[in-house]
Amino acid sequence: MPKPMRWAIVVIWLGLAAVFVWREARQAGAPGDLDAAAAAIAGGDADQEWYGLYVEQPGGRRDKIGYAAVEREQTSTGFVTRSSTYMKMAVQGAERIVRTESKALTGFDHRLKYIDFSLRSDALKFKVIGTMRGKNLELEIQTAGDTRRQTMQVPEPPLMPDTLVELLASRGGLRVGATADLPFFDPATFRYDRAHVRVTKRIEHTTPDGKKIVAYRVQTELAGATAEEIVDEAGRTIEQKLAGIVMVREPYQTALTEGWRSLPADLPELARVKVDRPIPKPRDLKYLKVRMVGVDLSDLPIGDERQTFADNVLTVTVPPPLSRGGFRLPYTGLDAALKNLLKPTPLLEVDDPMIQAKAHEIVPPGADALSAAWAIYRWVYENLEKKPVISMTSARDVLLIRRGDCNEHASLFAALARAAGLPAEIRVGLVYANGAFYYHAWNGVYIGQWVSVDATFGQFPADATHLRIVSGGLDRQVDLVRLMGKLSIQLLEYK
Repeated sequence: MPKPMRWAIVVIWLGLAAVFVWREARQAGAPGDLDAAAAAIAGGDADQEWYGLYVEQPGGRRDKIGYAAVEREQTSTGFVTRSSTYMKMAVQGAERIVRTESKALTGFDHRLKYIDFSLRSDALKFKVIGTMRGKNLELEIQTAGDTRRQTMQVPEPPLMPDTLVELLASRGGLRVGATADLPFFDPATFRYDRAHVRVTKRIEHTTPDGKKIVAYRVQTELAGATAEEIVDEAGRTIEQKLAGIVMVREPYQTALTEGWRSLPADLPELARVKVDRPIPKPRDLKYLKVRMVGVDLSDLPIGDERQTFADNVLTVTVPPPLSRGGFRLPYTGLDAALKNLLKPTPLLEVDDPMIQAKAHEIVPPGADALSAAWAIYRWVYENLEKKPVISMTSARDVLLIRRGDCNEHASLFAALARAAGLPAEIRVGLVYANGAFYYHAWNGVYIGQWVSVDATFGQFPADATHLRIVSGGLDRQVDLVRLMGKLSIQLLEYK
């Protein structure tokens, strides 16, 4: 049985943990009206800082997983921030490298004008270029096999996350009790949201070279997760903790060479969620009741057709399977929500000719919804190699490389189902395996009623240990970060 590994969640986790560090990107490609600002990054005296990235282990030990560099310059029109991160981790005992780069151009008010972000791993590249035009954020999303464009209407131009505390500092200096509510945009997940910043304490901090400086403790709430920071009087990060990941300002040589272990940390294992007792024969379960401990999930829409959530108790009941599909393809009903689940998204290229051709090859002409969903599920299960891919892969990428973990299986199933005329979504949460719960992705597909399908495990329907927390793309999956390192589960009942 494949082991659940939700690598996109791990990458999002790392990205949010280093949310104040933005990555260096190539100078070419800036819009014409920003050429002057872009040209200013060549040469000159830049303000450069280095950070070590660590995972916090039980007992307070920190294991290095990477480093980050950030460099900012002032231009005649604002600021240019160039940054890069390097992360090394274990994947089923094998070493994997993830690199991210970005360049952000902002005005003197730190509002975003242009962002160029990329992530590289496993010979795959994910890239997002964003340009603010009025209240429109125009995105160009490049994956291994395609380039897509999307326009986001935003209430106001966002700030980049690395400038949130610095902006608060520039508005009269940091002081205990000061707060700010500021818009931000995360190019890794396409999420536009608001961040809540609060200064909680004034402290004396000792720097690595022994100097004592005035510093502040700051809490920043992003996408339901809270980052705890120590910042200097200018608002620059000295140390930051989020979901078990720690970022520490370090000298250049320390960041690059010190603190590494002979074997890199296995982050999915570190992110496992403990349960108080074993669950026998989990793949056969049709009913499960658990208590979610340590995290407030009341603001998330956890209830659905197979689970209820009240007073921190989650109850999952697997409905009996249908004997036949409820409609002939494609879905032509009037339900707006279902019709929306037939559309393409930046990483689900439903309208791509390759996706369309494969969907029509798999699904026989005139198929009913049940037989179509079953055929797509079987094809994805049988034709994807069960091998982890650490990247933000699109459905078209997966169809090209024919390998991946649960994220790749779920993405391809959703795209093929939608292309065939079946409303489908990606579901993300937890699944039980090997004595604990792990972060995992699977699908919901509408065939006259909703059915949960796991093409990674080979389950139609999925067993009751699949605990859905969110549904949707990366912008929604960020909500899972709030669980990292805090959630535990108590088993109440199963059958």
